[in-house]
Amino acid sequence: MQVKTRKSKTSEFRIMSELLNVLLITAFIAYFNQTALETTLTPFTNIQFGWKEVQISIVFAIAGIEITLVYIILHFVTKKIRDEAILLFGYIILSIACCIGVIVLPFSEVGSRKYLPVFLLFIGLDIFGLPLIAVTTTSLFTQQTHNDQQGIGQGIQRFVINVATVIGPLFAGSLLTATWLMISFMFIIVLFATLLVILVYPSFSLSNNDELSTLLPQENNKQCKEKSSI
Repeated sequence: MQVKTRKSKTSEFRIMSELLNVLLITAFIAYFNQTALETTLTPFTNIQFGWKEVQISIVFAIAGIEITLVYIILHFVTKKIRDEAILLFGYIILSIACCIGVIVLPFSEVGSRKYLPVFLLFIGLDIFGLPLIAVTTTSLFTQQTHNDQQGIGQGIQRFVINVATVIGPLFAGSLLTATWLMISFMFIIVLFATLLVILVYPSFSLSNNDELSTLLPQENNKQCKEKSSI
C-alpha cells in the first residue's frame, strides 16, 4: 500500500509540475503578445493608415469595451465550461489572429486602406483571446498549486508575467521597421503555446481526478473501487 501511495504521489507531482510549467509558459506568451501589440499598434497605424491620436484612442476605447464584455461573459461561461477548454479556445483564437496578420501584412501597402477591415479583425480576435488566456492561466495555476505553496506559486507566476510585460515592448520596439517579422515570431510562439496546451490537456483531467480522490474519505474510495470492480 505504501509503495502504491508513493507511486501515486510521484505521478501526481510529475503531472502537476508539467502543468505548472506549461501554464507559466502560456502566461508569459500571452502577456508578451499583449504588450508587444500595444507597443506596435500606434506607430504601425500611423505609418500604414495615417492614423492620428483620435483614431488610435477610439481603437483603444473599443478594445477596452471588448475586454470588459469578454470578462463579463467569462463570469458565466466558467460555470459551465472547464478552464482548460477555455484556455485552449483562447489560444486557438490567438493563433487565428496572428495567422491573419502574417498572411495579410506582406500585401498591405503604406497609405492603402484596402486591408484595414482585415487588420481590425486581427486586432479584435487578438483582444478577444487574451482575456480568456489571462483568466484561465491564473485560475488553473492556483488550482494546480498546493495550498501550502500558494504564496510562492503566485509570486513566481507574477514574476513571469512582469518579465513578459517588460520584454514584450522591448522586443516590439526593436522591430518597428520589421513588423512582419515581429508578427511572424508572435505567430510561432503562439502556435508553440497552443501545442503545449493540447499535449497536456488530458493531464488536467487526471490532476482533477487525483484531487477529488484525496478529498473523498478513504471509505468512499473503497466503495467506489468495489462498485467499479463489480
